Amino acid sequence: MVLAWKSCVTFSGISPITLPAPSRVIAQTIEHRSALLENTIPTLNATLLGFVCSLAAAFVFSVPIDFFRPLRRTLIPVFVISQTVPLVAIASLIVLWFGFGLTPKVILEALVTFFLLTDIRKSFDEMDVFGGISLQVKRGEFVSILSPSGMGKSTPFRLL
Repeated sequence: MVLAWKSCVTFSGISPITLPAPSRVIAQTIEHRSALLENTIPTLNATLLGFVCSLAAAFVFSVPIDFFRPLRRTLIPVFVISQTVPLVAIASLIVLWFGFGLTPKVILEALVTFFLLTDIRKSFDEMDVFGGISLQVKRGEFVSILSPSGMGKSTPFRLL
């Protein structure tokens, strides 16, 4: 991988400012190691705190959603829609709303963590149509939902 990187830097003609050589990255890492180490702990703290917050929020929302069907029908579409908004689009708003401290970092980390649908069920009156479907979509993955011919585009989402 490093050889491919070095070859790309050498033969592509890309500016070293845009794509520095591996040797330059290593040299800068060694030169600025104290600043890197100084900022590693706060970064890890923000990351772990954001992950813990996302797990706590998932638990707080999942239990009532699982037990109260009207709440499930209300909140699940909101959660699905919230995952379609790119973080780049809302990151600046979060910083404006919450400032430059730890809070916006934790919020963004909580939003970045994976999106999980567990034990999805659909029933009409007392008849279960399907159940026990689970799906985990991690950041950067693409999932396509296919449906039978004649089914509208929004029908699978209404089933959630």
